[in-house]
Amino acid sequence: MKQHVKNVRLLAFVLSLMGVLALTTGIAFSQATSGNLTGTVVDSSGAAVNDATVEAVNKATGQRVSTTTKVAGEYRFGDLPAGSYNVTVSAANFRTTTVNNVPVEINKTGTTNIKLDVGTSSTAVDESWRDECQRHGPRGRPVGRRSTSARQQFHG
Repeated sequence: MKQHVKNVRLLAFVLSLMGVLALTTGIAFSQATSGNLTGTVVDSSGAAVNDATVEAVNKATGQRVSTTTKVAGEYRFGDLPAGSYNVTVSAANFRTTTVNNVPVEINKTGTTNIKLDVGTSSTAVDESWRDECQRHGPRGRPVGRRSTSARQQFHG
């Protein structure tokens, strides 16, 4: 009888250990293929836009995820598969704005701030120019870190 109890306890321990390993392996795997995207949505005066709908679409897979901005106009997408995304923001009394080619990198958090203009039409911004802009200015001159400021002024 004592041997049977020992065997049951050993089996329970082994199964518990296997369950923990399975869970941690799944978590580690998802961290290795995804990243995060955050940002703030503001109006043309710089005031936060609350309750705006933010949608990110993976360009390769077409997968769509959406969220709503919080009180400070902030949004966050966690655990997005790495890749290039088109991010669209819409809110009542504002033009729908899309920022194309937003990169999401493995184990990193990217930030894309978006400024909305009053109105009812749509606008789009292409992020793919960012790498080239970081290397060269308007006349082919290197610009170094200035491109970050230009990017922020461009769409946020």
